[in-house]
Amino acid sequence: MDEEGSIEIVANKEDLIYDNNNGLVEHWNIERLLNQNDLIKGVQVVSIGRGQPVTAVCVLRNSQTNISHVRSELVAMCKKHMFPVPDRFAFVH
Repeated sequence: MDEEGSIEIVANKEDLIYDNNNGLVEHWNIERLLNQNDLIKGVQVVSIGRGQPVTAVCVLRNSQTNISHVRSELVAMCKKHMFPVPDRFAFVH
């Protein structure tokens, strides 16, 4: 955690993630984008295996935040920047 309270989660490019259609997901770019949202403290994009759903695990800055609102914002960010939208979002307080 840095002095501003931000968390950066680092992953190796060798840890490739594939979507439901076996297409490569550049998770590091999605993570970098979603981390720009002020409601998020940190995010990691994961999948349990090739062809499985891609999930964005997000740490919220405030546990009282409306999760539906945050999810809508994150989906809109991905679409605006033409990034793949994760299949699922998991929120951690």
